[in-house]
Amino acid sequence: MVNQFEHLAELYLTGTNLDLGERELDLAVALDHDVDFFASTMAWTKTSLLEIFKDDGAYMTERVLAYADRHSDIDNEMGDEELETELVNPLQKLLDQCGNVRTVARKLVKRVEELTNESAALKAEFIPRLSHLTGGSGLMELALKFGIQLAQAVRLYVIEVKEKKDTLNLTRVLTSVRSTAGEIKAGGGTGSWQTVGDLLSQLQRDAADVLALATDSDSEIKTLAAVNVDAERKITQLNEEMQELVRGIKTRDQTIKETVVKVQTMERRMEASKKQADALADLEEQLSKARKQEKAYEEAMEQLQADLDNMEQENSRLKQSLNTSERQASGAAQNVEFELTVPVEGNVEASHLLEQIEALRGTVRFLRTENGYLKGQEMLKEIQALPPLAEIVTGTRYGGVIGVDEPLDPSLLTAESDGRGEELSDDPRGRVARAARQASAGPRKKADAEANTRGQEREGSTEKGGAKGKPSLQALSTESRLLYRELLEYSATPKLVDLGALEQERSRGWVPQRKTAAYQLWERKREGERLRRQVDGLRVQTARLVSIV
Repeated sequence: MVNQFEHLAELYLTGTNLDLGERELDLAVALDHDVDFFASTMAWTKTSLLEIFKDDGAYMTERVLAYADRHSDIDNEMGDEELETELVNPLQKLLDQCGNVRTVARKLVKRVEELTNESAALKAEFIPRLSHLTGGSGLMELALKFGIQLAQAVRLYVIEVKEKKDTLNLTRVLTSVRSTAGEIKAGGGTGSWQTVGDLLSQLQRDAADVLALATDSDSEIKTLAAVNVDAERKITQLNEEMQELVRGIKTRDQTIKETVVKVQTMERRMEASKKQADALADLEEQLSKARKQEKAYEEAMEQLQADLDNMEQENSRLKQSLNTSERQASGAAQNVEFELTVPVEGNVEASHLLEQIEALRGTVRFLRTENGYLKGQEMLKEIQALPPLAEIVTGTRYGGVIGVDEPLDPSLLTAESDGRGEELSDDPRGRVARAARQASAGPRKKADAEANTRGQEREGSTEKGGAKGKPSLQALSTESRLLYRELLEYSATPKLVDLGALEQERSRGWVPQRKTAAYQLWERKREGERLRRQVDGLRVQTARLVSIV
């Protein structure tokens, strides 16, 4: 990876100073790392040799002579040469020199990093100086060569001593030191610890010179800054003026923003005012229309009030006539009841007559309840909802008579079933019900005929009125009252079908068509359809009158 980057730098950055700061930082960091590595090799060498002495049972003291007296089995070819003087102290001295060089190298790295972070760098003349310290043929490279070779030699020797369980030969170790130091000596030959120490001292001096040159520019700038007090005052004054201008600009920006917000607020208020004005105009227009409608409604109310007064007078007159007829009917009923309740002593059919009377009373109560229910609940709902009636489908049912295929009303079915039970049973109550039904058949047919005649006349008058022109409110009111009365009469008519014709058919084989149950049902459906058409026509006329008003 490093080789690739170096190749790219040679291709694209040759002859330029774009990467000058990075190259200087690279050399300074390399110097720091090399010093650390050299110190590590020296420390490892020292530690390994001391461990060998401890493994052999030797007790390290300050002097080698005392060590040799206690352990005479060690082959020491140096005679009175001291172990600490020849081995331990030189290694410790080299470690101390490495610490000094490390201090200078780290200061240099810090200085170059500061310049690089500020997008600056040392002059290009510093590159050769730094390369002399840590380059391929620099001083640090020679020191590393010595440290690595010595560490490898000591490592092999320590392994050999441990395998053979032999004693440590100090002379052999010092021989390795001299031969390795001789390789880094300028003139060649054999060297010593002093050779390596001189190399590190020279490295420290050169690094200190480079650091001094790198920091001279800062000292010069600081000196100039301390002398030029007037310039500092001017700079301070200009900075204050610049800050005042910045504050003024910020104040103006804030004022502009507030003005923009106020303008936007006023625009929204103006839009809201326009909407309110439009709403007021619409309300005024609606108010004028409402006043016109109010006038029309007042006129209509006056007309309706007049019609209501007339109808109330007519109603009071009809109530008086109805009360008179009811009093006459109640007197006749009391006479009949008195005659029926006269005790007949010695008559064997007294109990039978009493049963017939009770059955008749029950029938009357049932008819009154049915009539009240129809008048009070069912027809009011039908008139309010006005549901569409189903179409009459022609067919051949009950001997070719026109019938209706849709299902009948549940109340009608109930009434028919009740009537059928009364007619087919031999109970006296059933016979009384048949008698009452036959008695009411004639008036009902007469009432139906009159209702048909009135409906046809009303339909004709409606068609004539629609053809001539606008319907009047009074005519519609009268028409609605008459139609409501017919609907009440239609609903109050008993929903009974005479099934006696079926018995006659079984006995003699032929029955008139008007007496069949299907014909009676069809006749009632036809009356309901006629009333529905009249209600629809009245609704159309009412809608037309409302649209005209």
